[in-house]
Amino acid sequence: MQIQHKSDGVYVDGVKVKDLETARQMFAEWKASQPPKEEVAKKGPRKYRLVSLPDKKLSAQQELVIAAISDSDFLSTEEITKIVVETGELVTRQDPKRVVGFYIVEWVKAGILERAA
Repeated sequence: MQIQHKSDGVYVDGVKVKDLETARQMFAEWKASQPPKEEVAKKGPRKYRLVSLPDKKLSAQQELVIAAISDSDFLSTEEITKIVVETGELVTRQDPKRVVGFYIVEWVKAGILERAA
């Protein structure tokens, strides 16, 4: 449903109505007649595990993330970030979760990490 204000009056779905209050009342009735939206079940955090090591030389940041992932099986981004931050060796101005998330996305695309089903 669409309410439009034009110079010659108020229109609801292209039909001229008496005034704005009538348009609002029509909208309220229309909205009440709509079926409720279904709530989407939230999934838990995605978890990842190391499948293979990257072919190219790794930076210090990348080595920290790989070390955190290789120690355990199927970790979430938050868990990996926590491990990396606890080492105290991550030197960055960025949010650590953003850094870890960036590498995870890149490595999933490259086939280095796999997502848990």
